[in-house]
Amino acid sequence: MRAVGVDPELTMRVLRTVNASATGLRHHVDSVSHAVSLLGPHRLAALVSSVVLGSDPASVDVLWTVITRGLAVWRLSGNEVGYTVGLLSAVSAALKISVESVVDRSGVSPDVAAALQGEGGPYGPALQAALAHEADDDDAILAAGFDPAHVARVYLEAMPEALASASHMAAPLAHRP
Repeated sequence: MRAVGVDPELTMRVLRTVNASATGLRHHVDSVSHAVSLLGPHRLAALVSSVVLGSDPASVDVLWTVITRGLAVWRLSGNEVGYTVGLLSAVSAALKISVESVVDRSGVSPDVAAALQGEGGPYGPALQAALAHEADDDDAILAAGFDPAHVARVYLEAMPEALASASHMAAPLAHRP
């Protein structure tokens, strides 16, 4: 599960696969861990292989930024779905693709889509606080309902974990032929 959670492309593929109408689910799956458990080991292995074989290695800096935002939004929201929101938001920014495209590609719930599209929902305030922290905008952090010092601590605590994950992920990919 951890490998899926730190790889943005793999996360989107896992969510899209699980949320596809062919799975027969009556609701959207937004939690990466829930999606992995529903997918099962054989389908997950096939997805991992396709991502590893078909993608360019991402830089540690990009992965670090993406994972840090994911961890920060998770911790600020108090829900693991916050990780998905932060991760997808950062993927959209890093890859310069529209939020609508990310929402479509991942098949997330209306609550996650609302947060990503800046329309609120249960995860919107945490994402807005994270984005405001990255922009060094204390007034926007306060407007999102968070204390700037608390948000800064959350980021500082998330950064080493995100860097370790990003470094671990990027190293084997960089040595691929």
